[in-house]
Amino acid sequence: MRLPGLEKVWEHGLTGKGQCIAIIDSGLFAHEDFADRVVGYVDLAGQQKWMLDRWGHGTHVAGIAVGSGKRSQGKHKGVAFEASLVGVRVSTVSQAIEGLRWVLARRLELGVTVVNVSMGDVASVSFEACPWCRAVEETTAAGLPVVVAAGNDQDCVSTPGISPAAITVGGVNDQGTPDPSDDTPYGVVFVAGKPDVSAPAVDVMSTLAPSSGLDTPWREHLGQDYMKMAGTSMATPAVAGLVALLRQARPDLAPAQLKAVLVESALVSAGMRIVRADAALERALAF
Repeated sequence: MRLPGLEKVWEHGLTGKGQCIAIIDSGLFAHEDFADRVVGYVDLAGQQKWMLDRWGHGTHVAGIAVGSGKRSQGKHKGVAFEASLVGVRVSTVSQAIEGLRWVLARRLELGVTVVNVSMGDVASVSFEACPWCRAVEETTAAGLPVVVAAGNDQDCVSTPGISPAAITVGGVNDQGTPDPSDDTPYGVVFVAGKPDVSAPAVDVMSTLAPSSGLDTPWREHLGQDYMKMAGTSMATPAVAGLVALLRQARPDLAPAQLKAVLVESALVSAGMRIVRADAALERALAF
């Protein structure tokens, strides 16, 4: 994952070991890059007992967060590549809300330390009136940071990304370079204080669920193991992975403090707050 400064964070021995990211999404394919680290799974969409991802979105997201890169000899590994994983398969907003509450009720049993929500809906009501936002706030109040996609609309942030409690992630086109100074916006830049931070969202190579809905010929593939996708859905798990690394370094920091670390250490460019992993770690250690 091309997250600025990530290599320097890994040099500190931070790999996500001891952390656990819950992915609320379209499910999980048992990909070799993370299948042996799935410590919990529930299918709220179809009540299947085995891991399933007919769409392929959740599998791609999971690889960005925790993939080991095993099938690519380490080239395409995720941000927190030794963290464990919990999968929650959903297909509706009501199921996503139920998923947050399912994770919250089992956070201690499963060891969940970060939640990723790479999905959203049109924000038709205020965050105070939004049940999805309330579920995010309940989860955060219990000590679990919830990292949420801002959405790909250029004019507005989707819900539950409008929640002040969420760590809301926008996207950048990093032009394929590690230097964030040449990044351009992908989706909304800044509306009413959101997104909180932004991360690479274009040409992101990650784990593939073969024959899933998103496994289309026009997407760039690496064999039957990886493919490229774009969107704030892809930027979000990179930040969730970084939050896991920061929690590994500073397990005492609360969700609001972790958000402050990300925001205060970000590079402000073209109206965006671009995540810098090494600066975030430095800020976290000094917090």
